[in-house]
Amino acid sequence: MASRGGCTDWLLGFWIMLVLGLGQESQCQPPDAFELLKLRQYLGDTLHVMTDNWTDPNMLWNWKGVTTNKDKDAVVSLSLPSSGLNGVLSEEVGYILGNLTHLVHLDLSDNSLTGSILTNAKTLETINLSHNYLSGSIGPDIQLIANLSELYVASNNLNGSIPETLTQCQNLSKVDLSSNHFQGEILGGLGALQHLQLLNLSHNLFSGAIPPQLGSLASLSQLQSLDLSYNNLTGTIPDALVSILDLDMGGLNVSNNQLAGQIPKALSSSPQTCFNGNLGLCGLPLPPCGQDAGPTQSPGRPPTATSILLPMGSQHLRTWVVLTIAIGFAFLCLMLVSAIFLRRGWVQYQKAQLLYSPESLSLKSALPGMLFDDSLKDWMQFEDVVTATLSSSNIISTGRFTTLYKAMLPSGEMMAVKVLNLEKGYSTSHYKKVCMQLESWVHEFHHKHLMMPIGFILYDNSILLLYDDAPYGSIGQSLHTKVQPNVLNTWTSRYRLALGAAQGLAYLHHSCEPPIIHLDITSHNIFLCGTPSTLHAQLGDAELLKLVEASNGTLDSISAVAGSVGYIAPEYALTMRVTVKTNVFSFGVVLLEMVTGRQPGPQADEEGMDLVAWVNAAVAGNLSSDEVLDAQILEDCTKRDVDEMESVLRIALLCTSEAPLRRPAMATVLHMLHTLGT
Repeated sequence: MASRGGCTDWLLGFWIMLVLGLGQESQCQPPDAFELLKLRQYLGDTLHVMTDNWTDPNMLWNWKGVTTNKDKDAVVSLSLPSSGLNGVLSEEVGYILGNLTHLVHLDLSDNSLTGSILTNAKTLETINLSHNYLSGSIGPDIQLIANLSELYVASNNLNGSIPETLTQCQNLSKVDLSSNHFQGEILGGLGALQHLQLLNLSHNLFSGAIPPQLGSLASLSQLQSLDLSYNNLTGTIPDALVSILDLDMGGLNVSNNQLAGQIPKALSSSPQTCFNGNLGLCGLPLPPCGQDAGPTQSPGRPPTATSILLPMGSQHLRTWVVLTIAIGFAFLCLMLVSAIFLRRGWVQYQKAQLLYSPESLSLKSALPGMLFDDSLKDWMQFEDVVTATLSSSNIISTGRFTTLYKAMLPSGEMMAVKVLNLEKGYSTSHYKKVCMQLESWVHEFHHKHLMMPIGFILYDNSILLLYDDAPYGSIGQSLHTKVQPNVLNTWTSRYRLALGAAQGLAYLHHSCEPPIIHLDITSHNIFLCGTPSTLHAQLGDAELLKLVEASNGTLDSISAVAGSVGYIAPEYALTMRVTVKTNVFSFGVVLLEMVTGRQPGPQADEEGMDLVAWVNAAVAGNLSSDEVLDAQILEDCTKRDVDEMESVLRIALLCTSEAPLRRPAMATVLHMLHTLGT
């Protein structure tokens, strides 16, 4: 019996050890998944990128933002830009990332993270933490990341000086520290980094002379950009930098500092914009030395130490002359662009009137069209919809590309109809194919805060898109016309609608692959849907870009200009390109409208300043809340309401920053607005 008992005990022990061993093995498969689940506890996830996707540890290679090695058990890249993340990049987060022993690429840019630069993850080769809210300095232990190749921390709140130990990261090829609060002298040791391709130290507080040692960078064939603009650098441009002449145009930028002396002749063919804003600089491409051609300082930049040394009378006169010319030129450009926009809008309006006048319309017995929901066929006739677009009294709003009508059908149902004119020359079958492709996109990317079509009609070389009714019009109508009932007469309703519009735009930017860039964000293109108790915002025209893509056309298929006067970002006049950052600017203007109650264009009582300029001037002039916020709702606001309005005003000013890099991502804007309501 004893022997049998001993054998039984041995077998029992063997099975226990086997089970425990299997349990331990399962917990380690794969270990990086469990480290990432720990990370999720430290980072807020407002867009549910991690919450909804990081579920099964055994499917690690399928997690959003995660790239694994060929064996699919070790994380080599963590990339979650513009994902609505918040939380603190603390020492604990650094340890978690450090436990990912194969991690070489980290991208958490365009989020709302606080904390400091992580130096615990010693295997990293690329770090991108740009456009967050990091603070503090770059720690001296940055050298522990021995293989660091690319460091991007632009547009944060970092300060202090660049540590000497950064120069010990010999593999550095790209360093972007721009738009922070770094100070002190620029390290000459950076010139010894043999692989450096990009060095951007612009928009900081660096002082002192440009180190001649940086000239060593100029002789390296890899160098593409050296940007030292918008600092407080003094002295001359070292002759050692002349080899940077071989860089692409604008590769060297020392503008808006306090530099003096003659520009080295070997740099004379460089763009003038690379040297502007230095009152003491002279020589080509600036005016010759000894010739008083006035300062090249950029408008709006504070007087520098060099300017204070000049005679006060002449300095003030010269500054005022330059500012007057600059402001006049900017105003002239604005008026010219506005005239072009208005003329094109008028031509487009005339074409629409000609196309849809009763005299020109001859309804066909069978119009080609399609409803995305078969249940709608019982109460809708396409001829009734087209007829509803004949009367200008049915117009709800007019955008850059479309006109939106309300349609009362014989069945008693109300709906909205958007008329979109495209280029002639395409067949009806082509347009039908385009709209059927749109149908698949509508079903795939449905969102509560996007105004998506329920069907379409093709008529006379135009597309009529059909929508559910928008009974209260648009935000712009409620704010700027005497519509009844006024559903935007409280701050609570305005905040809720602003939050909804932000959710719709953030969805386009961050949840669609590739991101959808809106073509015309205005308050008249954000519609009020639902009942008074369920009122919510829907962003209109979200499908336009998909229509253009399906037509294999360009934006010229609709209009040569994207955007509406008063909402267009300043850089658009130079680039003629719509980006996510121009979208953020336009949304910021909408927020300013909702807070101030003012129109977006030139302010009649403020010498033609547009809304963005007026609010900036009001803030700079320390005007009271009563003078800036909308008086029509202010008297019924609580103190919390006023605080929220002021906070939204600050968010709007951030969105409408002149520099695109200073504008937050829409995921960040959404998080900031969400935070106000909690």
